[in-house]
Amino acid sequence: MEEFAASLAYFLIFGAFAGLILPDTKYRKYVEICLGFVFIIMMLNPITKLINTRQPPINQLFEGLDKRLNDIEIPGDLAEYEQKNRDMLLKSFNEQLTAQLAGFCGDENYEIIDAQARLADDWSIERLDITVRPKTTERPFIYIEPVKPFAANDDIDDPGISKIKNNVSDFYGVHINNIYITVTK
Repeated sequence: MEEFAASLAYFLIFGAFAGLILPDTKYRKYVEICLGFVFIIMMLNPITKLINTRQPPINQLFEGLDKRLNDIEIPGDLAEYEQKNRDMLLKSFNEQLTAQLAGFCGDENYEIIDAQARLADDWSIERLDITVRPKTTERPFIYIEPVKPFAANDDIDDPGISKIKNNVSDFYGVHINNIYITVTK
């Protein structure tokens, strides 16, 4: 409390001295406003210290929270949780894959319908299944022709499909024999 009284006395002396050395009255009101704000902050300082002593320190709050969190058991099977997490990540990965492959297919006048990746346990891509169709400006007919997948990757005659496979293989590091592209009409 003695420190507070001494600092308040020093401040009042400084404020009086600052008011005396200002020759012009047009700046005096700005200096008084600034000194008033400092005075208010000085007066609030002991009050905030009094309030803070009644509350536990923040570290004690976190220690209590840690103890409570450690006592909580995770409901359900951990393997089930990990599988759900993996499924969600795979779904997100496939959505991003489809968006990225749209660029490869668009360069060769194909549009991507779907892309699915089969991932290994280390999250590397084992296989890519891609469904594309040629870009057309025509209106679609009512008749829908059934999907005719290629029997093997060697049956591809279209150089555009081969180029897509080569680009995807280079980009994702997947062997070209593990990329399967199905063309629909």
